[in-house]
Amino acid sequence: MSYYSNMHSDEIHSTYPFAKVLTERSAEPQVYYVRISHMDFPEGGTQKEIGDMMTDYFDKVINNNTTILGYFPNRHAWGSDGRDFIEAFVVKSLGDVEKALKENIELEKAAWPDETVRKAHLDKMGKYFTGFHADYIYSSVPEFTK
Repeated sequence: MSYYSNMHSDEIHSTYPFAKVLTERSAEPQVYYVRISHMDFPEGGTQKEIGDMMTDYFDKVINNNTTILGYFPNRHAWGSDGRDFIEAFVVKSLGDVEKALKENIELEKAAWPDETVRKAHLDKMGKYFTGFHADYIYSSVPEFTK
């Protein structure tokens, strides 16, 4: 088969229903911060619980983050590692990656003002992840878009 080399990986991902979609094309390059985390399924956990928690976090934090221009979450559906949860954050510049992450912390504090409640909520959500993550940085090339 001429489409594949000996070194390749076939991956199929499914999108989550919550996303912050880019509303217009940028004439300037944008930065895509892609974070891959490995999901876990704790004893007593449910798909509904983690889905509700992720939607709540999106609604209260990601969607209100003014530095994040776009957000695209995907879950691994088929391929080499079924634990993959892939998030793509779109920002204007490399410096905005750090700014967006700091803004997330401030939005978490606003969403769950009681530190004990916030910590319990984030810890509970964190039990659905192994702690592994990988970070990737990409830049768009506006000249290649139609």
